[in-house]
Amino acid sequence: MPSVYKFLFFILSFFLALNNACAEIVSFQCGGTQFEVKAKLVRHMGIKDDFYYMFTLYGRTHGKTRNLYTVDGDHLSINCVKDYRGNEQLLFSRDCGGSACVREYGIIDPVSFKFLLRPPAANRENSRLAEKILGVSMPSKRGFSFSFYTGLVEKDID
Repeated sequence: MPSVYKFLFFILSFFLALNNACAEIVSFQCGGTQFEVKAKLVRHMGIKDDFYYMFTLYGRTHGKTRNLYTVDGDHLSINCVKDYRGNEQLLFSRDCGGSACVREYGIIDPVSFKFLLRPPAANRENSRLAEKILGVSMPSKRGFSFSFYTGLVEKDID
């Protein structure tokens, strides 16, 4: 019987290692708070060769990690921007990558983890509202500190 458990342990370890190999994690700071984005490759249920990426944004303060936002999709961009008062705010945008997609913005206060703006639920443009909340213009798509595009980091944070 012990050899059966060893075999099962080996199989389980193999799949856990394979699953971890399909994840990418990027850590950065904004407003004195540590943040992390994990991009994980996920298989669509029931579809053999169809995968998508799940992006999860975490904030870490006082030794505790908090899941702030999770979304699946093709693009997730994040930037630490100063608002009109000079306070750093965590700005992120997402879109589905298609020609009919619009950029949906979210803003999180890095100290309280309070959402100042949540991305809309269904492909609705909200850049004007984000600009109004921050009091500054939105960065261009290439102006973000880093962007995930189908799970690959295009530009790392300095």
